[in-house]
Amino acid sequence: MKNTDYLSTITKIEKELADWKYFDAIRDRSIVTTIYLIYLKYLSDIHHEIVFERLIKTYKNEGIFDVGVINKLLEIRLTEIDCSDDIAVKYLKDIDFTKMPYEFVKVLEDINNLDFIDETVVSKLVCALILRFSSLYGLHTFREDVSQNDMNLVLCATDLLNVDNNMCIYDCACGTGTLLAMAGATGSVLYGQEEDVERAVVAYILCKMAGAREVHIDVGDVLQKTMSVKYAIDKVDRIISAPPLTDKYVNQQKLHSSDIQSEFLYGDSIPDSGLWIYARHMIQKLKESGTGVMIAPCSLLSREGNTKDDRYRIVRRNSIKAVIQLPTWSSTRAVRLCIIILEKGEESKLFTKIQMIDLSSNKGEKYFLDKSRSNGVKILDSKKLTHFINENIELDGISGLVEIEEIEKHDYNLTPGIYLREITDMIKQRERTVDMLEQQKELLNQYHQSEKELNDAVLNYYQFLGSKQDKENVNE
Repeated sequence: MKNTDYLSTITKIEKELADWKYFDAIRDRSIVTTIYLIYLKYLSDIHHEIVFERLIKTYKNEGIFDVGVINKLLEIRLTEIDCSDDIAVKYLKDIDFTKMPYEFVKVLEDINNLDFIDETVVSKLVCALILRFSSLYGLHTFREDVSQNDMNLVLCATDLLNVDNNMCIYDCACGTGTLLAMAGATGSVLYGQEEDVERAVVAYILCKMAGAREVHIDVGDVLQKTMSVKYAIDKVDRIISAPPLTDKYVNQQKLHSSDIQSEFLYGDSIPDSGLWIYARHMIQKLKESGTGVMIAPCSLLSREGNTKDDRYRIVRRNSIKAVIQLPTWSSTRAVRLCIIILEKGEESKLFTKIQMIDLSSNKGEKYFLDKSRSNGVKILDSKKLTHFINENIELDGISGLVEIEEIEKHDYNLTPGIYLREITDMIKQRERTVDMLEQQKELLNQYHQSEKELNDAVLNYYQFLGSKQDKENVNE
């Protein structure tokens, strides 16, 4: 089967389960139920069970769903895996399969056609599930599908992480586990924290299907109570995260408890810290040789206030290895994004350089496009990008190592473009931006004018009807 075929099958199953006739059983949880059933088939296949054949046979012969078959499978397998599976068990036990209508047998047959014996099939299914139900940022709804551009960005970010086997990987705002699932190499131990229980359940299942040795997903907000305290996580090999962008208080994030101050670099909780507060947590939890990758909006690189204060502190302790300014098409999000590569660093008078890479310019974009895999779709060459960072390669107008003193002259603005582009290029980009804003302003004015004309027309119509009615009343 092709990737598109898996995607079509998953979509078909979810749409069937979303029908009103399943409501009594799953209570409008068609997405979680779909992923859960696929996970059960995955467990059944890798342990050489024939669970779904038995379910279908019982369903057709007796018209009932044999919950005992699933419970037996889970009872055996859950004793073999970590306690964090309690998240999935506690949530999914509320799905009452005995209340499923008879049409449910069609769903079981579709799932039974998925064969997880081949590892490549599992990999394709995980990608298909992510494309259909996941999202890059944790607080986005499930139903906002991830685009291929988003997936390319995820794969690029996970490549930059340089994961090896048997590592410990952490995401402090994991959402539905997209980054963890794609980053987790064989034998990895994955830790993730997510506020929403449904997303946490999905993250657990996706990470297990991706082949992690252990998966620990905790429900909660890292700024209120970090899972690293609960699970006694000292330091980890790799951290990857795309902190939520939709939180309206994102620029005023602060620690809610003094009990967790030691889990954040500097241990303070200044207001208007923005997403750098997540970066401070990532740096604190990294091993000396660890690497952190954070996907964030470009505004984080230049905003004033305490955001600047955190930039100053983190830069001065040599904790930023590289900043990559991404092209606009790299994600479907409405904001411009960047990738910040973090290291443990230390307070030192001997400052290292920060590598700045600008992919938002035409020159940078063209240089790092992977033409061998494009097929008409723009894809970043993450292997080339990783090589540039590992080898500290400099290339005029695209990549450069910038001294801390130079960054200080620019008021700790970490936007790569200001260090790599000619001033004329920056002016041209500003002119293009101004032109776009003027066009948007003109379109908005046209919209308001059209709306006014419509309202006037409606008002005139009702006035006409009123005067007509008055004349008829007089004639009567």
